[in-house]
Parts: sequence; structure tokens; C-alpha cells
Amino acid sequence: MKDIEEAGGDEAAARQVLAARLQEWYDEGGLLWAIVERAFPTLKIADKSVDTIKEALEALGGNPLDKLYSSMAAVSPTLSNMVDAKVQSAVAKGELPEGAGVPSSLSRNLSVNSLDNLSDAAINPSVLRDSLFPYVRGGNTKDISVAAASIEIEGHTQYLLSVSGRNWKENAPGTVKIDGVEYQVIRYDSGAVSSVVNGANGSTNYNHAEQKIMSYLQETYSGQQARVSVGVQNTSVSNPGMCSGCAITSNRFAENNPLFDIRFFEGSLGVNP
Repeated sequence: MKDIEEAGGDEAAARQVLAARLQEWYDEGGLLWAIVERAFPTLKIADKSVDTIKEALEALGGNPLDKLYSSMAAVSPTLSNMVDAKVQSAVAKGELPEGAGVPSSLSRNLSVNSLDNLSDAAINPSVLRDSLFPYVRGGNTKDISVAAASIEIEGHTQYLLSVSGRNWKENAPGTVKIDGVEYQVIRYDSGAVSSVVNGANGSTNYNHAEQKIMSYLQETYSGQQARVSVGVQNTSVSNPGMCSGCAITSNRFAENNPLFDIRFFEGSLGVNP
């Protein structure tokens, strides 16, 4: 495979070459724009050509290919699997050393799925949302993002609940029971998982509902073997699920916790643009 050969058999170099081949993957399956649109929701361009996309990304600052590559596993499991197949094929052909595996930025222990595929009602925000009326500011359950999670560790399951920003009332309890399930409420983002810029206006994903949960889990359980499931529901019609920042930090969260088996399920209430 020519692109692997160009890397000289070095895994890090292979990662860079594979990232540079995003144009080829776009031509093959139309994946590039889908990733860009999901990772950079504020990016608006009329011409979807690769050159135009790259120019628009460069205008955001930094290395656009690096940004895309660091988030593609969270944004597009399909593309992540494609990279996995490319690298494994190269290993089989002797173009990469045995055990090279997937480039390190593509976390094997993370999957991102539609909220429609979530079978556990206990962590499904669409099921829980209306029950939050007594606890959130102004009883406004329709204009906030909600995240709920379970972590299974050593035969015990803990349930977590979080809402975006400071929408959980100060005088509301830190533990609530909904439909017989007890949840620990994660009010604030501890910063254990570093936040990232979340758009052209310079805002970050600090204190986002799912970011709070990721920080709590890393701070509390890092280094232990666990199964983590997270349901995330925002309110956007055009950009459902995790924001572009949380798409990136979820992958970072997985990289930081290789013993976690992490599954995200994302969707939207669909009441805002």
C-alpha cells in the first residue's frame, strides 16, 4: 500500500500519511465533509470541494488535518474502522511492524452510537428529561443538554446524571431517584479531562453535561477496569448529540483511560436550530 510505504514502516509517520489521505477517503465514500460538518458545526461553506474545506479549516487556526484526525474516531466510527483496516492490511503485508495496530489517536475502547440504539432507559436522557423539572432552574427541561451514565466496576453499577452549565438548582439535591434508580448528580466540571475550544467564537466545552461526567469518571476511577455507558441529548436540530469539543474530548477521555470500555449514545430533542 503506497501510503504506508511512504511512511517508511514507522507507525507515527503512517498516522500522518493516513491523515493526509483524507482527500482519497472523501473521494471514495464522501466521508470528509460529514466529519468536518460534525466536528466544526459553525463552519459554513457552499463549495464542498476538499480544497475549499481545507481553506476554511485553516482559517480557524491550527492544523486542520490534525484536528480532524484527533476527533475522527468519535465523529465517525466508520472512518476509524477504515483506518484500522488500512493499518492491519499493511501489517499483514510487512509494510508496518507486527503489533503496530491502529494509530494511537484512534481509541479502540470508544464507540459512538445513535441514542436510538440505547436499550438502557436508566441512562437515556429522552426518558429522564421530564423528571428533572423540580431540579433545574425555572423548571426548563426543554432548553438544556442532559447526560446520564452508568459505570460498571467490580460487579457494582453507579449511575450519574448531569445537565449543561449551571442549570441544576443550587438548592436541589446532589442525589436523586428517578424510576427507582439512584443517580449522583455531577454539578460541576472538575477539569480532569481538559476542555477544548468549541467553535469560532472561542467558547469551550467546559461544564457541558457530558464533559462533567467524563471529568468525574476520570478523576474517580482512572486506572481501574470498567464499562462506561453515556447517553447524551442536546436540543439542536442541525447538530444533534455531542458538540465538536466533546467529540474531541471523548476520544481524549478514552485515550486517558485504556481500561475503560466506553460507549456513547447521542441524539437531540430537536427543539432548537
